[in-house]
Amino acid sequence: MKIKTILLFTLVALFSACKTEIEKPSTAFIQAEVTNAKSEYLLLKEDYKNVLDTLKIVDGKINTTVNLGESKLLWFGSIRIFIKPGDTIKFSLDENNFSKSLKFEGTSSGENNLFVYNILHIKRPKYFKDAVKMKTYIDSVLVSDIAFTDSFAIANPSINNNFIVREKKRLAYNAAVNKMRYKRILEIYKKITPDNLDDSFYSGIDTLQFEDESMADYYEYTDFVSEIIRESLNKKDENWKNKSRLTFFNLVIDTLKSTKVKDAMIASNIYLSNVGEAMQDSLMILINKELKTENKKASFAKEYENLKKLRKGNTAPVWTAIDSDSTTHSLADFKGKWVYVDVWASWCQPCI
Repeated sequence: MKIKTILLFTLVALFSACKTEIEKPSTAFIQAEVTNAKSEYLLLKEDYKNVLDTLKIVDGKINTTVNLGESKLLWFGSIRIFIKPGDTIKFSLDENNFSKSLKFEGTSSGENNLFVYNILHIKRPKYFKDAVKMKTYIDSVLVSDIAFTDSFAIANPSINNNFIVREKKRLAYNAAVNKMRYKRILEIYKKITPDNLDDSFYSGIDTLQFEDESMADYYEYTDFVSEIIRESLNKKDENWKNKSRLTFFNLVIDTLKSTKVKDAMIASNIYLSNVGEAMQDSLMILINKELKTENKKASFAKEYENLKKLRKGNTAPVWTAIDSDSTTHSLADFKGKWVYVDVWASWCQPCI
C-alpha cells in the first residue's frame, strides 16, 4: 500500500511539473486604438528590417497575438514597445498628436510608459565648438535622465527591475555614442574643428560593457559597438571606408565572441538596398555563413531576392500605388514608357 501511495505521489508530481511547463506562456496580446491613422496598416517588426506581421487597422483598432520566446523590444509602427510572454498590452494613439496621446495600460504598462517618455522627450544633442562645454552638456543630460528613470521606478514599483537596469544602460550607451560622434559631426556637418578636445572628453566610455547580450535589442547599444569598431579600424587605416564595406563586418565577426551580439550587429548594420549588386552578393555570402538567427537570415534572403528582380535587364515587377488625388495607378498602365517614382515616407515629418 505504501509503495502504491509513493508511486501515485510521484505520478502526480510529474504531471504537475509537465502541466506547469505546458502552461508557461509563450505569446503576448496587443490591443491598440489608433485615431487619425496615416495608413491602413502598421508593421510589427523585430528590428529595422525584420517584419513579423502586417497589421490592418479595422475600425480604428488592432488586435494581434505575438509569439515570443523571451522578453524583447519590438517596433510597432514607428514606436518601440517592451513586451514579454504572457503580456496583454493596451495602448491608444492619435497620429495627429503622437507625443501627447501615446498611453499604455495593462501588463508592462509601467515599462512602456517610461520607455516612451524617455524616447519622446529625448534631448537631441546640441553641438558646441568648445569640447569642455559639450562634455558638460552630455554628462548633465545623462545624470538628469537617469535620475528621472530612478524616480519613475520608485513611483511605479511594479516595473521589472531588469528593465530599469537596461533602460539606464541604454541612456549611458546613447551618451557615449554622442561623445564618440562629436568630432566627426562637427568636422563633416558643421565644417569646424572642436576646441579643447582631449582624452578627458571621453571619460566614462571605458566603463561600459563592450559585449552585453542583455542590450542586443537596443540600437543605442549596437551603435556603441559600431563606434568602437570604427575607431579600431581608423587607428589601423583611416582609408578603410574607401576599400570595402566588408572590412567593417569582418572585424565585427573576428572581434565579437557573443553570437547574439554578433547577429544584432550584422542585422542592424547591413542595408542591401544601399549598395551595388556586387556588394549585395558579397554581403549575402557573409550573411549565410555568419548570421545564426534564422528569421533574420530569412528576412535578408527575401530582401535579396526582391532586389535581384530589380537588376538591369529584368522585367520590372508590376505594382499599384495611390497618388495624392487618391487615384490608383498600375505600372502595367505605363508599359513602354519611362516612369519616375517620387517616394515619400509616412514616418518623415518634413514629408508629412
